Amino acid sequence: MESWTFPPSYDASYLPPADSRYWFARRETMPAGEREEAILARLRQVCGYAYANSAFYRRKWGEAGFHPDHLRALEDFEDKVPVITKKDLREAQAAVGMGPGFGRGASGGEIAPMRRIDVGGSGL
Repeated sequence: MESWTFPPSYDASYLPPADSRYWFARRETMPAGEREEAILARLRQVCGYAYANSAFYRRKWGEAGFHPDHLRALEDFEDKVPVITKKDLREAQAAVGMGPGFGRGASGGEIAPMRRIDVGGSGL
């Protein structure tokens, strides 16, 4: 199966051949049970990364009684992982006295102020 990394990184080989029927042939044609196991493994990996690297997610998940080790089936993700809302993110930013785009982000680390970057001729 193709490589899954987090955070994601891409290179020129990421695109499928032009004549390919599938983008990720193995993933898109595997039996449903195998696909669910692959999805569950990826969810465990991403949730583990977020838990290890984000005070925000550790706090939110702790309040809900969730830990990434609790993922045993896809239904566990749906039943146990709390939804993170825009309000949650805004409150987390406000808690450190900063507005959107500043303060502590979902990663738990400091966010630098946003800067304008021109990448085209329009200057937008």
